[in-house]
This record gives sequence, C-alpha cells and structure tokens, in this order.
Amino acid sequence: MVGSTTHHEMTYDLSVKNPNTPEEAPLRKPEEILDEMAMLDEQTQKILGVVRGLI
Repeated sequence: MVGSTTHHEMTYDLSVKNPNTPEEAPLRKPEEILDEMAMLDEQTQKILGVVRGLI
C-alpha cells in the first residue's frame, strides 16, 4: 500500500512555476548598453532638431 504523501510526491510537481512567463533575455555587456544609449541620444538630438525647426 502506498501512502497519500508518497503518491503525491511521485506524481505531482507542486513547485511554484508559471509556464506562461516569457524567458528572460540574457544580460548585455555594459559596453553594449552604453553604445545603444549613445545611438539613441543621437537619434533624439536629430528629432529635437527637426521639432525645433518646426517651431
């Protein structure tokens, strides 16, 4: 005879996991982050220039 505790441990995974959560993106190197920030700053400056030209 198998006890109820043993049976549940063998067949059910009761750990807290959400199967619908997306996988996390791998961490980027600081240099990559800084390069992207610089590129975005350049794009922002260009856009601001266009907006200033419209005013």
